[in-house]
Amino acid sequence: TFLMSFTVHFVRKAGSATLFYVLGGLFAFSINDLGVIGVDKILMLGSAGIVFEIVFLIFKIEVKNIQFDIITGTALSAAAIPVIMAFMLSTEVAMNMIVAFINLTLLSFLVGVAGSVLSFMLWHQLRTIKMVLRFEYS
Repeated sequence: TFLMSFTVHFVRKAGSATLFYVLGGLFAFSINDLGVIGVDKILMLGSAGIVFEIVFLIFKIEVKNIQFDIITGTALSAAAIPVIMAFMLSTEVAMNMIVAFINLTLLSFLVGVAGSVLSFMLWHQLRTIKMVLRFEYS
C-alpha cells in the first residue's frame, strides 16, 4: 500500500493504482502469498485497484495539502483485498469465521491508512526536489 500510494502521488493520473496492482500480480503470478495464484491473483489485485480508482475519482478532498482521497482510497483498496480473496476462495469459510474475517479486514484498512500516510509524508519531503519537479512539469 505504501508503494502504490507513493506511485499515485508521483504520477497523479487515474489508473496508476490499478496498473500498479495488476503489474504486481503479474510479477508475483505463481507465488501463493495471498491465498490465490495465477489469474485469480491478477483479478483480485485489479479489483482492489478499481476500488481505489473509484474512490480517487469520486472524492477529491484536499485539506492543507493532505490528499484525503488518496488516503481513503488506499485504505479501502487494502481492506478490499481480504474481502475479495474470501469470496474467491470460499464464501462459506468466510461466513463461518466472520470474527477473524472482520479483524483481518480492519487490520488491512489500518495498514492501508498507515501506508498512505507514510507515503504522503515521504512525498511531502520529496516534492520540491528538482528532479521530481522536472518529471512532473515536463
